Amino acid sequence: MTISDRKEREKEKRRNDIVDAAEALFFSKGYEAVTLDEIADKAELSKGTLYLYFKNKLDLYFFVAGRGLQIMIDMFQETLTGEKTGLQKVRAIGEAYHRFFTQHGHYFQTVNFWDSREIDSYLGIPGGETCHQLGNQALGMVARAVAEGVADGSIRPDIDPAKAAVVLWGQATGVFQLLQTKVEHFLQCHDDFPFASVEEIVAFFFDMIERSLLPGPGGKA
Repeated sequence: MTISDRKEREKEKRRNDIVDAAEALFFSKGYEAVTLDEIADKAELSKGTLYLYFKNKLDLYFFVAGRGLQIMIDMFQETLTGEKTGLQKVRAIGEAYHRFFTQHGHYFQTVNFWDSREIDSYLGIPGGETCHQLGNQALGMVARAVAEGVADGSIRPDIDPAKAAVVLWGQATGVFQLLQTKVEHFLQCHDDFPFASVEEIVAFFFDMIERSLLPGPGGKA
């Protein structure tokens, strides 16, 4: 290993150590409550050193969100193995997204924070650029699954894959967030909301989405 290679590895380790420190604080206290001074103290570095690696606190937060997006993409990819129709892939991705939500709640929140930002707030910031690329990759996986479904006849031929991907992403995120904040209310008010479990609500949601994509009388199937 050359001196240059060793220095690059040391630099990458320090970058990861900073993100680790920031992630722990963001997850425990929330974005707004954390300061760069706290991150520097936890990483055992000076505040000035942080600026050698990251533009600002938002840049750091986006790097944490990028970790979450990569975990989510990996979960999507794992669920697409084996022979599946396009429609089955769409549902499989949706179910993987729900697993990401339940198993990696803090990352889900950071990803949603990134999703809620205006594009001008993150383009030009390294962490934001990373999130932008990963987000497009994830959305592209959904769009390709829809396109495959249109091609193989499992999804209505009038469905636009790109538009469908955006709508499906928004619908799933909205339902998961609603369940996160209102689930106890839904489960306790059985007369008005006759659901026995969160899993039942989620399965019903996916069933509705699947039925909306099935070919009708004018479709291929």
